[in-house]
Formats: sequence, C-alpha cells, structure tokens
Amino acid sequence: MSNQSEEQDYIYNIGAVSRMTNIPIANLRMWERRYHFPAAKRTSGKHRLYSKQDIENLLWIRNRLKEGMHISKAIQFLLNGNQISAVPAYTTSDKIADTQTLAAMQIEIAEALKACNLETADLLLHKAMTLFSLSDIVLDIIGPTFVAIGEAWHTGTISITIEHFASNYLHYQLAAWMYRPTFSLAIPPVALICAPGEYHEGSLLMLGVLLREAHIPIAYIGQTLPLSELDNCIQSLAPSVIVLTAMTETTAQALSELPKWLTHKDQPDFPKIAFGGRAFIEHPIFAESFSGIYLGNTLQEGLHTILTVLSALHFSLGQ
Repeated sequence: MSNQSEEQDYIYNIGAVSRMTNIPIANLRMWERRYHFPAAKRTSGKHRLYSKQDIENLLWIRNRLKEGMHISKAIQFLLNGNQISAVPAYTTSDKIADTQTLAAMQIEIAEALKACNLETADLLLHKAMTLFSLSDIVLDIIGPTFVAIGEAWHTGTISITIEHFASNYLHYQLAAWMYRPTFSLAIPPVALICAPGEYHEGSLLMLGVLLREAHIPIAYIGQTLPLSELDNCIQSLAPSVIVLTAMTETTAQALSELPKWLTHKDQPDFPKIAFGGRAFIEHPIFAESFSGIYLGNTLQEGLHTILTVLSALHFSLGQ
C-alpha cells in the first residue's frame, strides 16, 4: 500500500467516491466505523473528504471482495502493505458481468425457494451480500424473485403454501435489513403505510430498505391501516411524508376517502402525502384523481420522488 503523504489533496466527497468506486455510501461509513478504513479527513463542517490514494485503495478492496475475500481480511491485507501497485478501472464489461451474475443469482434463489430449500437460498443471499450493494440486491434479486414466485403461483406451478413460504422468507429478509442498526439523518421520518385492506407489503418493505440505505429515518406501519387512524399516526410519529400503497383496484378505491380524514391538512407542518403501487400503474385514472404526490412506476422512481420531496422541505440530505 502506498503511504499517504500530508501533501496529497483530499478533494473528493463521499458521494463522489461512492460513484467512482461503485461502493455504497453506507458501506464506506460502516467500514470507517468498524475498521477505521478509509481514514477520511473531515472539514470544519464534519464532512468526509478523500484523496486519490483512498480511491485506489477502495478499488483494490472492491476487487478483493468480488473475488470472495471477506472485508475484514481484505482491509487487514491492504493495511499491512500488500496492495498491488495498479488497480484496473471498473469497465463496462465488469458492469455487464455483474448484471449477468445478479440475474443468475436471482433465478437460483427463486428456484431454491420454490423447492423450499432455505439453506441454498441463505447461501446465495450471503454470497450476493459480499458482491453487490444492498440496493442492487433489493432491486435486482428480491424484487424479481417476488414476481417469479407470484407468477409461479398464478400459473399453478407452485401451491399457495409454497407461495406463502417463499414470500414470508423474502419479507423476513427485507424486515431484517430495514431494521438493522445504521446511521440516520436527523429529520422527521417517512411513514410507510398500506392502504385499508391491503396486505401485500413486499414493495413497501423494499422501499423501506432503500430509504434506510439513503439514511432516511422511517416509521414502518405496514399492512392495512384504517384511514381513521391517520390522525393518530401523524400525532404520534410526526412524519415528514406519509407514503400510502395500494396493489389492487379495491384498495386504491379505498384511498378515495382519504381527504375527509386529513382534518389538519392546512397546518404548515402537515406531512406531505405520497402514493404508489401496482393499482396506480394498472389504472392510471386512480393516480390522476388522487390528491397527493405520485411516487412513480418503479421503486427507483419512488425513492427519487421521496428524496426530492424531502429536499423541497429544506431537509439536508447530504453528508
């Protein structure tokens, strides 16, 4: 490993480093906390700054993880002076290979769950965690696996017992990731709620994990909350945004009663109301008539919309 001199420039913020190395910001913070690596400098405002050497070291670490080395061993190896002198750039072919690997692992995990083989599913997910960001796993493995399991049930390939078994396994993984200890911004939470009568919460759980990866605090309410409870939710949790999801036409229609329950909506600190879900994608007329902010047709769009709303409320999302 090259020695870092005091003269080198620390000019890259954590967002730039994450983009240049394809390492999630959450990982960079966690590694610094657990392993004191990378040793970022701090500005007077406590923001992290990194050098070119830091980026080269992180690229080397990332490549060792892709080879299967555990993060603690890779960092120990690096800090003991065993880094190779040159680190190849992350090329387009690398990204294509990663995408192919994600797709292949998703298929294997779906097949393992259809066969009730939890040991194989666990091993595959563990391997994925060493290779990819949690956001990639949620979007490119968990999401498509939900779809694959649902389609297998609809076509009669698997029984409702297996569908529940597999879905509950995925729900458990998402809930564990969503509630894991991690740094959160000092802003009011985003409340995540299923429409009245809505029991399908897979997409809402995935959104919760993505928000936590962005260090947004959440208040997860989940399945079928009566609209009459919204005032209690607002009083108890003081959320910045309330997200309501509906997956079926029936549950989307139930949300049409929402305005009469928002008794304090004219107050300046009243939370923003956002909505989304399959029902609004399949029936755009619901989205057009609903009073609130439409999240979009994908989880990525939903995350972006929420972050945009929070920024418009003048909450600082940077670090």
